[in-house]
Amino acid sequence: MGKMAVPENMTWGHVCGFIYLTFTHSTDGDFSKEEYHACVDCINSWTKENNGADIMDEVLTWYNSVPQDWAYEDRLNARIECMLNCANMLKENFSEKQIDYVLEDVDRLIKADGEVKESESRWLEMLTKQLKG
Repeated sequence: MGKMAVPENMTWGHVCGFIYLTFTHSTDGDFSKEEYHACVDCINSWTKENNGADIMDEVLTWYNSVPQDWAYEDRLNARIECMLNCANMLKENFSEKQIDYVLEDVDRLIKADGEVKESESRWLEMLTKQLKG
């Protein structure tokens, strides 16, 4: 499989943003304006520059760099693999308290569209195991 286009000046905001976007989009195939703004708010909590919208736009480019001619499952698997790589980077560099904040962000994000799907709950369990296991 080809490599995804990682942002040039990667920050922790990008890493967290990729996790947030994967959760808000890949679990139900939809990415609403409410979810976009909720992701930006979460990213802003990780940046001093309050540039969450700019970072989120770069994350969207990164996320969408999966070749569109791939089968849906292959695109989804590439995004999940990348999300888990991002989680490993957090696990290696973030304190337990910072990891808890990321998990709280994800919990807030999966509720942003007004409903929590079973797939979102399962993914949150998977991410929690990845970050804390």
